[in-house]
Amino acid sequence: MKEMLFSKITILAYLVFLFHGVNTNIGGVAIVDIAKTFGVDTYIIGYIFACNSVGFTISTFVGAWLVKRVSTRRLGIGSVFLVILGYLGIVFGGRLFTYGASIFTVGLGVGMLFYLANYYIVNLYEGKYRTMQLNALNFFFSFGAVVSPIVAGILIKNQVAWEQVYQLAMLVLVPLLLMTVVAKFEGKKKERAVQASDGKEPWNINVYLIGAVFVFYALSEVVFSNWIVVYLREAL
Repeated sequence: MKEMLFSKITILAYLVFLFHGVNTNIGGVAIVDIAKTFGVDTYIIGYIFACNSVGFTISTFVGAWLVKRVSTRRLGIGSVFLVILGYLGIVFGGRLFTYGASIFTVGLGVGMLFYLANYYIVNLYEGKYRTMQLNALNFFFSFGAVVSPIVAGILIKNQVAWEQVYQLAMLVLVPLLLMTVVAKFEGKKKERAVQASDGKEPWNINVYLIGAVFVFYALSEVVFSNWIVVYLREAL
């Protein structure tokens, strides 16, 4: 039973990273068509895509605070519904402001799911098994990030509207929501012991520097993945 519990949580983490990869790159492929829909230049849509990164970054920082006060299941379900709400706004909003607000909402939801997925793996596995699972998460992110723009590009080339491409991306949210509802997570006993200890020890400046490096790395990865498509479609 314990292995099954861990298995469900692990599959949930895989699905989160898979969707994260899909969500990261799908907009870049459709950016030209999105710009035409709203009657603006592509760089405006590129700036709006930054709202996703802002929401994502905020959630990953707030996640550490929320996970101590709210159950991971509630956080997970709430995050999935945030993403669904954002995608509905993207597809049916019809206005540029609504599109930007929806992109930000998706970023908030995906950022929290991203934090929870890492939180699950770090607390369920130890040693080499933890390393293996973290590498597996990166694989699922890369798979979603590589396959989604290829599929989206083929669909758009065959006159499929970008709104319908986003709707297809929402299909990944169905098993993600189901696994969030079904899977249960309980931290390790040693984790509770650590939480019970005095946590007022100040962090070394290196901790903040390393955290800042990871934040800027994540932002640069998202920005690059969005703009490279624009360059390839317009400049070449």
